[in-house]
Order: sequence, then structure tokens, then C-alpha cells
Amino acid sequence: MGQNACSCCAEERNEIAEKDFGALPAPVHFQEDLREPAQATDDCDMPSPFCEDDATQGPAHTKLSGLASATLISPGRSSPSRAEVLGSTSPLRRVPTREDRLEQGAQLYVDSELVRSISLESTLWGCGWLWRVRPAQMSQAQLDALWRRSAEADAFDVFLSHAWSTPGHQKYLSLLLSSGWQYALLAWAFAATLVMTLYILNVLPRPMTVSRNEDLLASGEARMAPWGYLSTFVFALSGLACAPHMCSSWRRTPGCFYDVACVNQGDPEQRERGIYGIGGFLAITKQLRILWSPPYLSRLWCVFEVAAYRKANPNGQLKLQPVFVERTILLAWISMFLFMGIFMFLRLSRLPVAVGVCAFYPGAHIVRRGYQQQEQMFRSLAEFDLNSMSCTNDFDQRFILSAVCQWYGSLEGFTDYVRGPLKEELTQSVVLARVPLQYCILIASPIAGFQLDTVASFLNAGASSDVVVRVILANLLAMPTMAVCVIYYFFWLCQRFARPCFSSCAMDYAQTAMVLCLFGLGLLPFAAVVRALAEGLAATLAAAGVSLAMFVVLLVQLHSFRCSRIFGRR
Repeated sequence: MGQNACSCCAEERNEIAEKDFGALPAPVHFQEDLREPAQATDDCDMPSPFCEDDATQGPAHTKLSGLASATLISPGRSSPSRAEVLGSTSPLRRVPTREDRLEQGAQLYVDSELVRSISLESTLWGCGWLWRVRPAQMSQAQLDALWRRSAEADAFDVFLSHAWSTPGHQKYLSLLLSSGWQYALLAWAFAATLVMTLYILNVLPRPMTVSRNEDLLASGEARMAPWGYLSTFVFALSGLACAPHMCSSWRRTPGCFYDVACVNQGDPEQRERGIYGIGGFLAITKQLRILWSPPYLSRLWCVFEVAAYRKANPNGQLKLQPVFVERTILLAWISMFLFMGIFMFLRLSRLPVAVGVCAFYPGAHIVRRGYQQQEQMFRSLAEFDLNSMSCTNDFDQRFILSAVCQWYGSLEGFTDYVRGPLKEELTQSVVLARVPLQYCILIASPIAGFQLDTVASFLNAGASSDVVVRVILANLLAMPTMAVCVIYYFFWLCQRFARPCFSSCAMDYAQTAMVLCLFGLGLLPFAAVVRALAEGLAATLAAAGVSLAMFVVLLVQLHSFRCSRIFGRR
């Protein structure tokens, strides 16, 4: 579905809405109310919103997942319970066709025979292959196997809403990191403990020789190896990749609606019932999770999902997860790993350490682009226009727009809702989330891994107890906590200078270089910690105290900002 809403259909849509729906409330119906047996539709020429291999078949239909941001609960009446709904009278007496839904305004009718869910984590198995499949390119046997991955359910914990034109790997990475970062940090901690134990037992080879301050080591040098730096990163990355499997084994995972697996792609009748029953699925969903990407608000089916969910669940959880957030976090994490590797090499070769900052250049540029997409997201909400929506099928267009007219009074009423309350709600979720603390800790983990190797080099060189205490305070307390603060500074710079100041592409890259220079200034406190380490225990304690105080202030500011925004909104 990907056809623009044209003006020649506007009059017909408004006439349908005024004539058939008026100001009636949107009913939510369940199949248990039906008295007649199901009747199959014979319309098999319906374009599927699940096929987006070319521009004409591109799915404007979106159902997504994942996001690392705040969960919001809108004010208003509570959504109808299943018992309340079942106690009401349904205007439908059989399984409705899409024409029935359109004529009777039953877009929120729940076809309970088709309610099937799949665990969120299982969609991430096999490097997220489910997010990259194209049903139009699959055989009947493959489609049947795909459908059997889901199971019958009564309701959904999460409805994954997404734009099919967005590459599947981006949605996979977004969901993977947002749901599996805990396992990455646990794997890092396990590797750090293991490596330090092996260092203490003196069983790991240390082939490199590095110079040390003679005030710390009389010999002026120590043996070192990058075991902590390498193993902690590899373990953390492996823990993240294995997180979906571990989640499924250790705890109950939320049941979600993911269109590819929960709608029978191999049966034309069930596919039609599933596609046009999306509104009913949303009516029995606890949380709508939007994997936002630039094409999202240009797809009419995506807009329908938001409109239907807010109408059926005024108090439901709506979670916005821009896919670029996790993408930039992963890139920054890898950039930090490369930076620390270059830093280690530069220390051995005595080249200027500033050269290592260049490893952050690709990351800085991509992070700036991510913030530009965030601004584009805010603009698309503020400038929302139904006439610019993409939908290739005229019936889909009438089906969706008539429902919008019924629920919000008119197309203009829904436009005002998106530009006003919905924009405010989604903007708040992004602003409150900012860069999550856990992501900054993950980005800083390569620094902590490198510091493990540094501490081990002093331990195995026979340093005095006073020096060992100073090294531990400086390398395992001061530097990691300061690193988290510096990473927040890095993201602030990228956001502050996200918008290009020049029209030239070359100058935009130069602007990124300027951001990188300012970021380099943020590394000066690390030099102060190194100097304090050489001065003595008192200076090292002071440096560790200052670093810890900076970290606490950062936490307090993040908490107070969040509280002020939440209570200010209320």
C-alpha cells in the first residue's frame, strides 16, 4: 500500500463518514457475538501490505517493535474490558468481510479466531531473519511454517508497528539492543572477573612492554597484554547477540503482534481478514510500540494503527522507539573500542594520542545524522498532512479514512490531533529518554576493559601496596565514571551541532571535525587523573572524588530533568 490520498476522493470519504458514522462512538466487537458461521471472502486480488519489494507494492502498513525510550500513558477514559465489550450488542452477525467493516464502521471489530501472538525475543533469533523476510518471495510451505511460529492468544502485550520500507536489519538492531543490553553488561562483568582472576594467578602471557612513571615503578616499565580490552568487548558483543535466546529460556517473554508471523500469509482469506482486522488487534493490545523511521508517517496504514490504538485504548501505553537511536549507540560503542585500541598502539609507538580521536570521526558523523532524523521526526509530526499519505489501494484508502472520520469527527480533526496532543506525547517520550544511562555505560565499557589490563600490569610488576591502591582508584573508579560523563558530553555536542551550518557537503564533514575537536577538549580531565596518580595517594583520592561527584551530579540532573518534564506536563 503506498498511494497518496488524492483530493478527488476527499468528498466521497467525507460523505461516507457523515452519512454512515456521524458522531457515533467506535465500537469494539468480538467474534463470540456472532450467530452465523464464518463466510469467506472471494476477493483474492487484495494487495498485501506485507510485500514491499517495489514501489507499487510498498507496504504503507506498519507494525513495529522495540525502542529505548519512555513509556507514556495518555489521560482519558480507560479502554473497554473484554467483558464489557462482550456484554454489548454487536452489529455484526458473521465474520465480516472488509466491505462489511467499511459499511458498518467496524474497523475495531475483534476477529478472535485470528488472534495469534509471537514472543518478542523469538523474532530476534537467527540474527533477526524474521525482520528481513519477504512473504512474496516465499513458497507456500515456507509461509505455512512462518505462520506456525505464532500461537493462539487472547490478547497482545505489545503491538509492533513499523514501516516496511525501512530495512529490516535496522529494526532488528533497535530491538536487540533495547531488550538485550543487560545481558551485554552481564557478559562484560563475567569476562572482567575471569580475566582479572587469570591475571592474579599469573597464567596469561603479557608480550608487550610499556613505559611507566618511575615514581610508580622503579624499573620504569611493565609487561602488559590486551586480554581485558579484547575479551570484555567480545563477551559483551556475544552476550548481546545471544540475549534473545537467554531471555526465552530464563523468563516469560511478552507476546507481541508481528504482522509477518501473526497473519497467515499463505491463506488469501485469512490474510485479508488479518489485514483488515488490524484495528481489532490493536483494541486488545496493552502497548503500541512504534519503531519510528523517516517513512513512518508517510504510510497510511501506519497512521491508521496510531489512530485506532488511541481510540480503542485512550489509556494504553504508546512507546516510541526511533530506530536510529540504537544504531548510533552501537556505532559509538564500536568507535570507542577502536579508539582504545589505537590509544594502546599509540602509547607503544609514542605517537600523539590525539591521532586516536580520529577513530571517533565516523561515529560522530553518524550520531549527528541521527539527531537530524530526530528533528525530521518532530517536523513530520508538526507538519502532518493526510493528503501526503502513501497508499496504493483505493479501497484501503477509503477503509482507513472513513474510520479516521468516524473516530475523530473529520480528517481535519485527526490532523489537529496528530499535530497537537500526539506530537506532544511522542516528543515527551523522546526528550525524557535522551541517551539512556545504560547505553552510555555500555559505550564506556571498552575504557574499563583497557583499565583492567593497566591495573594488572602494575600488579604483576610487583608495585607497592600504596601504588596499587592509587592505580585502582584512578583506573577503576575515576576514569570509568568520568568516561560516562564525557560520553554524555559527546552526545550533547552532536545534538547541539546536528543541523548543518553550511549547504556544502564538504563543509558538513568539516563541521563534524569541529565537533570532534571540541570532544577532544573533553578528554583533558583524563590527563588530570593521570597526573594525580603520579602525585600521590591524596591527589589520587581527590581526583577519584571529583570524578565520582561529576557522575553523581549527572545522575541528579538526569533525574531532576525527567521529574520536571513529567510533573510539568501534568
